[in-house]
Amino acid sequence: MPRIRGTMQATFRTREVANTSKRAVLRAMREVAGEIEAQIRTAISIQGPPRSLPGEPPHKDTGRLHANFRVTAGAEGLNVWAMPYAWFLEGGTVNMDPRPFVGPIMRGRHGTGLLRKSWDEEIARRARRYTGNPGASKPKRMR
Repeated sequence: MPRIRGTMQATFRTREVANTSKRAVLRAMREVAGEIEAQIRTAISIQGPPRSLPGEPPHKDTGRLHANFRVTAGAEGLNVWAMPYAWFLEGGTVNMDPRPFVGPIMRGRHGTGLLRKSWDEEIARRARRYTGNPGASKPKRMR
């Protein structure tokens, strides 16, 4: 039976790994947010008149919604910023049927077909691409 000589020591850079992981996830979230924003802008860029039909994304009339629409990545997730009346278009009112333009894209039912499963899985896939394997350094042989 071979005799063990010395010991092995593995060092972990947990803080560095945590920061790398956070940076990778935020970078992936920013990419996905940009793609979501582009898809939504495309959906609401059809010039009116005529007005959009119920169930379709709103047509571009004044251009204020199109110009003031943003999707950003934050610590809590993806944030959607738009004109105050955007949510009346999205969900409808007593006098108007909904013209959803954010929900279908966020659920992956509309757009360029970027999604295979969900945005969460897409963010995780991209984050893995950025992290590599920074977890542990090579074991050091001690005497």
